[in-house]
Amino acid sequence: FYSGVGFIPTSFVTVGLLGVVAWGAVILALLMSVLSLMRRRAESSKANVTLSLLVGAAVYLTAYHVLYVPGPALSALTFMFFGFLVAGELLTGSVRERVWAPSLDPWKYYVSVGVLTVFALLILFGGLQFARTLVSGMLVNRSVTIYNSTQNIENASRSVNTALKVLPANDRAHRAAIELGLLQLKQLIILTSTIQHGLTAVSIESTNYQNWLSLARLYGELAGVGVEGAEERARSAYEEARKSSTTNPYPLLALAQLDLLKKDESSARANLLSALELKPNLAMALFLLSQIDARAGNLAEAAKSAEEVVRVVPEDPLGWYNLGTIYYVSGKYENSTAALGRAVGLKNDYANALFLLSASYAALERFDDARTALREVIALNPSVTSLPEMLARLEKGENPFAPSDNNAVDQ
Repeated sequence: FYSGVGFIPTSFVTVGLLGVVAWGAVILALLMSVLSLMRRRAESSKANVTLSLLVGAAVYLTAYHVLYVPGPALSALTFMFFGFLVAGELLTGSVRERVWAPSLDPWKYYVSVGVLTVFALLILFGGLQFARTLVSGMLVNRSVTIYNSTQNIENASRSVNTALKVLPANDRAHRAAIELGLLQLKQLIILTSTIQHGLTAVSIESTNYQNWLSLARLYGELAGVGVEGAEERARSAYEEARKSSTTNPYPLLALAQLDLLKKDESSARANLLSALELKPNLAMALFLLSQIDARAGNLAEAAKSAEEVVRVVPEDPLGWYNLGTIYYVSGKYENSTAALGRAVGLKNDYANALFLLSASYAALERFDDARTALREVIALNPSVTSLPEMLARLEKGENPFAPSDNNAVDQ
């Protein structure tokens, strides 16, 4: 426990005699304010009513500090009310104003100025320290909210680290950092355990290609997020899987995907072609090959691969969208409307396909159909401000799509 009954009783123990004197003076001053107010209770002036409210608020907040442990914001509010109360009593004449002027004696003058300067610096330092404590605490609270709402350890840790930069002595921030570190350690332990399962599987039965594929997929996922050394281990595991099952195309397909992560399209193409020799209707290999050919400008070959994809998996909207995109870039707008229409038929909220379908209709000067498709895109993406402008041009019978523009709205 960091506190006893309440904040003020705890300060008697933690601060010692200074805490007793400080809070004792505050409580005594409040009692005097209450007594002064009671002596003037017969008065019903507006100032007296305001003063009564200030005294009541100050007494309530002080009592709260006696019974409970408030946060920094409530403590700040308490001292603000103390200040308001002092100002109110001065204005109403409840307390006498005392003016202290430095002595004209040079020695006493310098001592007085020195004392005042030290006192002012102490107040300034205390205020800055309090502000740092308040901001640091708010950042810790923010980290808790971030983690509870998103489970994002990285963002939560960033907020805690900022809190520690603001106030390195914030023990609560250090505790939060420990908790987040334990969560990260737990994830690392789970990952290590998962890798160990994969290694154990291949050590038990190294001739089973499925064991190697499972281990390779794990390393492949790690390679995808940039873990050092994961790609090499994934490749090694896929090669072992190939040795265990020479007629299986999936290790070659996976190697091609690793090549694409490195943007090595030449090696990826070679691996995809090798995979297709083993399984000519491997849809994923055909899909990736069509994209490689399209990026290389070999649209005829890209279209052949894409056509084979939709023949193998006719219910996949992505395959039809891919084919429609290649047709559109090739200038085959009739074919692109057919392919993209099929994609939209399979997935009616496919914004990318609808956008390119609108462009295909516009290229064929079928502006009514183009407007209909683009309106659906706008309904799915109301925040994209450029779409209404394009629709306005279609309303005028103009084609707002560049002939080579195959950009779509992300959905």
